[in-house]
Amino acid sequence: MELLEEARKGNKEAFEELIEDLQIKLYKTARYYFTDEDDVIYVMQISLKKLFKEIINVKKEEQLMPLAIKFLIKNCEEVHLKKSKNKNWLKHISSDDSKNKYEKYRSISLEEQYITSLKKEFRLISILYFYVCLDSQQIANILKMSSKDVDKIIDTVREQLYEMITNEGTKKYNEYVK
Repeated sequence: MELLEEARKGNKEAFEELIEDLQIKLYKTARYYFTDEDDVIYVMQISLKKLFKEIINVKKEEQLMPLAIKFLIKNCEEVHLKKSKNKNWLKHISSDDSKNKYEKYRSISLEEQYITSLKKEFRLISILYFYVCLDSQQIANILKMSSKDVDKIIDTVREQLYEMITNEGTKKYNEYVK
């Protein structure tokens, strides 16, 4: 709580310490959204900047993650829309330090490949549920949906992921047997 108070007073070091673990979740979420590293870093930067400005309204540390995710999703949508409207959109130049900080999270695991192969509307909910670890009510609040709809999508995603995983296992087994 002490860090939150310092961050609310405008202390950047306290803010950075407060959001240290949150940054990794934001990075992985943005990474599912964009394949271009510059886009990922850019949406993270503008989301964290917005969070820093809005931290004065945060009463408890538990409110930080949903708020940051909300900003990130909004920024991802805006950047995606800009890029789809204008293919010549200039990429944001980010510092090498920012890129190096997330180097170990860049490699895409098999699970991430499965998630990124889902439909866009399923992918976002999957990321928020499985990787950011938000519950269906929090996701519903962020995306302005009913929690029942979120639960249905999560169940559908589980079925699809199970099918992908079992198909991959069967394929590997058949290769092994040959």
